Amino acid sequence: MNNFEADLHEAHRQISPVVMQCLEEYFAANHNFNLNKEFIAYASKLACSGKMMRAALLLAVTNFSGNKQYRSQARLTAAAIEMFGTGILIHDDIIDQSSTRRSLPSAHYYFASLAKKRGYQDPDQFGISAAICLADLLFFIAEKILAKLKLPSNIGRTLILDSNRELSQLVLAEMEDVRLAAHQKPVSMFEIIEMYLGKTGRYTGRWPLTMGGVLAGLKEQQLNELADIGDQLGLVYQLSDDKLGIYGEEAATGKSSSSDVLSGKKTLYYFYLTKFEGKQKLQLLQIYGNPRASAKQIRWFKHQLLELGISDRVNQQINSEADKLVQLIKQASIASELKNWLINATAFIIKRQR
Repeated sequence: MNNFEADLHEAHRQISPVVMQCLEEYFAANHNFNLNKEFIAYASKLACSGKMMRAALLLAVTNFSGNKQYRSQARLTAAAIEMFGTGILIHDDIIDQSSTRRSLPSAHYYFASLAKKRGYQDPDQFGISAAICLADLLFFIAEKILAKLKLPSNIGRTLILDSNRELSQLVLAEMEDVRLAAHQKPVSMFEIIEMYLGKTGRYTGRWPLTMGGVLAGLKEQQLNELADIGDQLGLVYQLSDDKLGIYGEEAATGKSSSSDVLSGKKTLYYFYLTKFEGKQKLQLLQIYGNPRASAKQIRWFKHQLLELGISDRVNQQINSEADKLVQLIKQASIASELKNWLINATAFIIKRQR
């Protein structure tokens, strides 16, 4: 285990209890409806089953930037980010019709199963409705955490406004992702990368890094540098995630390795496939985005991406974008310890198995 992985585990150790405590306190202070017990049990398990990469990024900035005055408030902010992230994933799984997340049933699948056991009408729709409500609730709980932070008013206000800006941008980028998946025309490299930067770039990289920078009292130039680093880090993370979405081991990733193919997500695999000229192209495109494709067809599809060199082209792009990220980190005017940590994070992201 390298230093970054150790810090990732440490962030998880620190933030998981905070997330669980915040959820328990919220439900204890509110009306005891029938589903409260299921909501808190599922939300706690899902939120605490992830890597907590965003929390680790935020804590790294506050830990390595000298000003540790607001360390306890940084942990609460990290917990809020993880709750926001969990709500986002619940919505994302509904949109992508994914059945698993973090080795658990996706929220809408979990609540549909609960509805079937209890004999509710239209359990599938109940599952979707309950999952949407739970995700929305997580957003509101996270907002309350940020609003109650014990910080100078200017810092607290900046954190809330930054969160609003990044989440608003995420929604627009998510809608673009939905649009790209829905229409049948080829998409450009520019469209894919811009969507990734607006989506994962912002909320996985830029958001936690700049939030940590605000808490650490960094200067405007340093915050701008962290924003650029975060965008690029999120892009590399998403490209790596796309790779795991096709070639990852489901037992390790905790999510389906066929849903991207079945849903026809417009990834770089799709982009390079549309540029390929060969007899297999039509057959491959007939499988990609076909929700009725068989397991055998999907295995053949993945094998062909390897045989035709499409996977190699994606891997080359991942490495190229990672090199750009490392250069941004090296050129930044941030603490050298934080630079080294972020470079180690980059190496972890491109090699991760989950």
